[in-house]
Amino acid sequence: MTVNETGKLPARFDLKRCLLFLGAGATHGCVSTAADAFPQVGKLKSDLASLLNEDPTKYSLRTLASGARRKQFDLVSYLQRNYTTASTNSFIKSSAKLPWMRIYTTNYDDAFESAQRYASQTPSSFSYLDKRPKKLPPSSIIHIHGYVHDLKREIPIEEQVVLDEASYARDDFKSTPWWDQFKRDLEFAHYIFFCGYSLSDISIKEILIKSPSLRQKTYFVLKDDIADLEREELLDYGHVSLEGRDHFIELAKDQFDAQTDDSVSLDSLRAIRWMHPDKDKRTTLPPTTEEIFAMLSKGVVKPQRIYDTLPSETYVSSRTEYLDQAVEAVKNNDTLIIHSWIGNGKSVFSHILFWKLSGLGYNCFLAQGSNDVISDEVSSLSNVKKVVVAFEDYSQARELIPFFQERIKDASFIICVRTSIQDLSSGDITRVLSGTPRFLDINFLPPTDRATMVQIARDAGAANLEGIEDVNYIRDFVLKFYKNEYVAKQIKLSITPALNSRAFRSVFLIASLLRWYGVPSDAMLLKDITNYDPFVAISDTPLDANAFFQTEGIEFKMRSSILSQYILRTEFDAIEIMDGIEKILITAATSAQDRLPSEYGTFVTFSRAAILLDGMENRSRALRAFYERLRGNRIIASEPLFWLQFSFVYTSDEDFGIAKEMLNRAYDEASKLDGFDPYQIDTHALRVWLDSGASDEDVSNEDIERITELMLRASDLLSSSRHSSYVIKALDHVKPFIFNRIDDLSVGQKHALETATRSLIAGLETLDTVRMIRTESNETANSLRRALGALERSRQ
Repeated sequence: MTVNETGKLPARFDLKRCLLFLGAGATHGCVSTAADAFPQVGKLKSDLASLLNEDPTKYSLRTLASGARRKQFDLVSYLQRNYTTASTNSFIKSSAKLPWMRIYTTNYDDAFESAQRYASQTPSSFSYLDKRPKKLPPSSIIHIHGYVHDLKREIPIEEQVVLDEASYARDDFKSTPWWDQFKRDLEFAHYIFFCGYSLSDISIKEILIKSPSLRQKTYFVLKDDIADLEREELLDYGHVSLEGRDHFIELAKDQFDAQTDDSVSLDSLRAIRWMHPDKDKRTTLPPTTEEIFAMLSKGVVKPQRIYDTLPSETYVSSRTEYLDQAVEAVKNNDTLIIHSWIGNGKSVFSHILFWKLSGLGYNCFLAQGSNDVISDEVSSLSNVKKVVVAFEDYSQARELIPFFQERIKDASFIICVRTSIQDLSSGDITRVLSGTPRFLDINFLPPTDRATMVQIARDAGAANLEGIEDVNYIRDFVLKFYKNEYVAKQIKLSITPALNSRAFRSVFLIASLLRWYGVPSDAMLLKDITNYDPFVAISDTPLDANAFFQTEGIEFKMRSSILSQYILRTEFDAIEIMDGIEKILITAATSAQDRLPSEYGTFVTFSRAAILLDGMENRSRALRAFYERLRGNRIIASEPLFWLQFSFVYTSDEDFGIAKEMLNRAYDEASKLDGFDPYQIDTHALRVWLDSGASDEDVSNEDIERITELMLRASDLLSSSRHSSYVIKALDHVKPFIFNRIDDLSVGQKHALETATRSLIAGLETLDTVRMIRTESNETANSLRRALGALERSRQ
C-alpha cells in the first residue's frame, strides 16, 4: 500500500481483519423513537440544563446528569427514547451487512444493531461494563461509552454511560478487560477505519499512540470541509481520507463482493505467526561484529540470522544437548514445556528449535495474538501437515491447547515459560493435555555451549572476558560480557544522553522494570503509567530505539531483561527504582475492579526487589518506604500476598514481632477470599516462628504449638510439586530452632515435635529424583534427621 497523507483509502483490504470505529457523525440521518435525530452533546446539555433552570455553558454534562437524577428525572427513559433507533441511514445499513473483525463505537444508540437485525443477522453487542466473553463473535459491537439497552434505573446513570464531552475513552473503559481487548485488536487488525469523528468529539491522544506502524494502517474517513488544524493533528495518528463515509462504504462493499476465496496464505496470519526459516531466505554473509555485540549486550536477536547461519555456530550456539531432547519430544507428539529463568535463553532456543523442526518437515507457528483472533485463524491450519504450535504465554496455552487439539489432528505443542511459573503451574497444564507433558529445563549452560559462546564473542573481537569460561548460565555470561570495558562504555554513551530527558527517563525506567519482572509491556500501558507517549518520548532523544526496544504496532518493550537490570542498577538509584515499581502497581490497582491483576503480584515480591537493589545505597530505606506507602492503597492492602511480602522486610531485619503481625494480617485477608490457598503464607510463617523461637529469650507455649502445626502443614504441602520448593527452604530452619530450644521444651512438646519432624522426613523421601536434585532436599532431610536425633536423645 502506498503511504497517504491526505488522500485516498487503501485500494484493497480484507474486511474480516479490519476494525470499524463509529462516532456520532456515522449515525447522522438516523431517527430515534422520539421522532428526532440522536441528540449530540450540546442537545443533551441543553435539555438537562432546561430541566434544572441552569445555564448549559456553566456545567459539564456529567454534572447536569447528576442534578437531574437528584430531581428524580427519569434519565433512563429519556436516553432510551432518544437513542433507540426507529430508522437508520444508508451508511449504517450497508455497514451492518459487512463482516468486520470488530466494531467499536462511542455512541450510546442501537443503530448498528437495528440494521443488523433488519439484515436478518443476530447482533453481538456489548457495553464496556459487560463481562468480556472468552471468544467474541465476528462483527461484535463494543460500546465503549455505554449502551442504551443496558441501562438500569437502580444504578446512577453516570456510572453506566460516559457523560463527559471533554474526554474520550476515559478510565471507565480503561479499567475493564475490554481495554486489553481493544489494544490486541489494534495490534492485529490489518486496517483501522474511524468514521464519523472530528476533534470536537474525540480526543485522539486518549486512545491512540504515535506508533509509525499503527499510523500506517489507521484511516480517518472525514468530510471534505475539515479544517487544516484538525487535519494536521489527525495526521499524527493516521491517514486522512476526505472522500466521505458514503464513498468509503461503497469501497468496502466492493471489497466484500471481490472476496470469494476464503483461503488464507500462511504468511498473512498475524496472531499465529508462521515461523518458517526459508521464507526470507537469501544469500547471507557471516554475522558482523556489530551484530554479535548487539545480541550479547543489548539482546538484539535477529531470528533470521539464527536461521541463516545454523548449523554453523557463528551467531549462536546450537545447544545440541537440549535440542535433541526437544526434537524427540515433538516426534513423540508430547507437549514440550521449555522453561528457564528470565533472560536465560528461552527465545533464542525457540528459534533454534523452529529451525531444526522445519528442516525435519514440521510447520511451526507462534501463537501471539488475542485468543479470539487466534481462534479465527486456526482454520487456516486445518490442511497443514505436521503442525507445531508454540506459546510464550502460559495462561493462553492452557486455554487454547484444547481448542487446537479439537481442530488440528496430531498437532504438537511447545510452551515457553519462566521456571518459577513452571514450578507453580505444571499441574494445571497437565490437566488440560491429552498426554503427559515433557519438561525441558534449559537453565544450565553445558560446557560445549559455553565454549561456543566464548568463541563467538572472541571471534567478534571481544577481549578482557576474564572468568567468562567458568559461568554456568547465559545470564551470568552476559553479565560478565558487560564488564568488558568497550561494551560498558558503548552502553553508557548510547543511553546516558537520552536519560537526561525527563519523559524518556520515565518511559525507560518503567519499560525496564516491566521487562525485568517479566510482565508484558506495550506503548499504551507505558503511556498510562508515565503519562508520556513512548514513541514521542523516544523521538525527542538521539537514541537508536531499535538498539534497545522492540517497537511494532502498539508493542514497546525492552529487548533484554538482563540489559534492563544492568542499566537500572547503573543509571538509577534505589529510591527512583522503587518509585517506578510503585507507579506500576498504583496504575494496575486503579484499573482493577476488586483485586490486583495476578501478573502484577510479582511487583510486590520482596526478594525480587531486594535482588535488583542488592548493594545499592539506601536499599533498606527504599524498600521499607515502598511497602509503607502501598499499604494505604485499598486494592493492594486487600491482597494477602502483599502482607506476606511486607513481612519479609521485617524478617530480613530480624524484627520477628512485626513480621508475625504482618503474617497474621495476611491470614486475615486470605480468609476473605474463597478458595485462596495460603501455602506461601504457611511456609514463611513456619520460618518466622522457627527463627523467632531460636533467637528470642522467651518462647510461649502458644508459639511452640504454632510451630508444630505449621510443620505438619508443611508435611502435607510436600506432596505437591507446586509447593515443595517453597517448603524445603523453610525446613532448613527447623534444626537451629530445636538445637537452641531443646532444653526449654516439655516432654509433650518434644513428642509433638518428633512426630512432626518424622512426618517431614517421610515426605522428603517421597520426592521424585528430579525434585530431590533441584531442591537439594537430601541435605534438608539430613538436617531434620539430626534434629530428630537430638529430640530422641533428650528424652532418654
